[in-house]
Amino acid sequence: MAKALTAVSIDRLKPTEKRQEIADARQPGLYLIVQPSGKKSWAIRYRHPETSKPAKFTIGAYPTIELADAREQAARLLIDVDRGIDPMKAKREAAAEAQRKADEDSDLVENVIDRFITRYVLIHTPRSAYDTRRIFDYEIKPAWKGRRIQDITRRDVNDLLDGIMEGTAEHRTRSKGPAPYIANRVLSALSRFGNWCVERGIIETSFAAGVKKPHKEASRDRRLSDDEVRWLLAACDEIGEPFGPLVKLLLLTGQRRDEVGKMTWPEIDTEARVWTLAADRMKGGREHTVPLSEPVLAILGGLTRIKSPAGYVFTVTGETAVSGFSKAKRRLDELMLAQAREEAGDEPIEFQPWRYHDLRRTAASGMAALRIQPHVVEAVLGHRTGAVSGVALVYNRHSYHDEKAAALDAWAGYVDRLVSGEAAGSKVVALSRASQ
Repeated sequence: MAKALTAVSIDRLKPTEKRQEIADARQPGLYLIVQPSGKKSWAIRYRHPETSKPAKFTIGAYPTIELADAREQAARLLIDVDRGIDPMKAKREAAAEAQRKADEDSDLVENVIDRFITRYVLIHTPRSAYDTRRIFDYEIKPAWKGRRIQDITRRDVNDLLDGIMEGTAEHRTRSKGPAPYIANRVLSALSRFGNWCVERGIIETSFAAGVKKPHKEASRDRRLSDDEVRWLLAACDEIGEPFGPLVKLLLLTGQRRDEVGKMTWPEIDTEARVWTLAADRMKGGREHTVPLSEPVLAILGGLTRIKSPAGYVFTVTGETAVSGFSKAKRRLDELMLAQAREEAGDEPIEFQPWRYHDLRRTAASGMAALRIQPHVVEAVLGHRTGAVSGVALVYNRHSYHDEKAAALDAWAGYVDRLVSGEAAGSKVVALSRASQ
């Protein structure tokens, strides 16, 4: 028998050993279901619009759906039944459409890329994850956003690379002009991404398969000359913290930009005069120690410490390691060129472009010129290979700490003599001065 249900009467209903169905007197066809467990839910009973057989459709649980909402939904569903629409069939069709839409969204290029970053890049190549993400965010996602990954072809890859090579890619709003090196990095990222998609069964064949590298990169051998080193150090003093001291450390330690840029105070033991980089901070995946010369210790000791939860040495916000390397590099170039012109007077000068990584090569070449043994230079750089290779590399676990310390001390000493005018005629630049 139907009852005029109220919120109070519903809450007072107690479960019994048998399932209960209480019809609502105010909304014909609406029932409150009370299970022996005490759980309550709403349902409608109706005759199927096609077969006229009795049918039931569950609206939802109580009190998630309150009495007023249950009556409103029941009235709407029963009107649909009168119009020939079966609620159960409509629910199945809506679920199928939602799944189809979800599957379609799941296969959009930008969503597949996000899964690739999370499930592969961050796990297997964490050291390069930042650069990889930037390639996808700035070069690939904007070009292919909204397209299904299954629709990307080899022609799309070639068109993308051609646009980057020629400087005509419409998505490249951050930088203009031809970018051959970026094109190579994009192809490298797409190759790994395409192979991962094949491995996951997302696509059958990689869209990057068979695509040739768009630009042939020459092996770099750029090293800064003695004069350029002197100009650089003077420029470092001019720009001050954080990039002035940071770039000096790049030169004096021979380590990579990200390794120095993300240096933390907990990694540094000033008493032992050593900087220890964990395996996950190194390209080769092995722990690496860098002995600290006196000039390096002096630079670190002169830095302004900014409170940082991670302990970053070079930071502006304290939350993240320093960024803005490109802007700092342009300023360094301007200052170096100005000093070069001042010293040259009326003589023409030739100032060759350089990169941060060239400082690593400059340090290695400088140590070699000081007759440091090749395997020691390789150890300073954190390389796996070099003069010690093959079987010898497998069994030779000597850290070469003392030899590395002597090599870096000798290199720092040479640079100090260079800028003080002892190694070459020049104006004096204080090597250990971190900033002005």
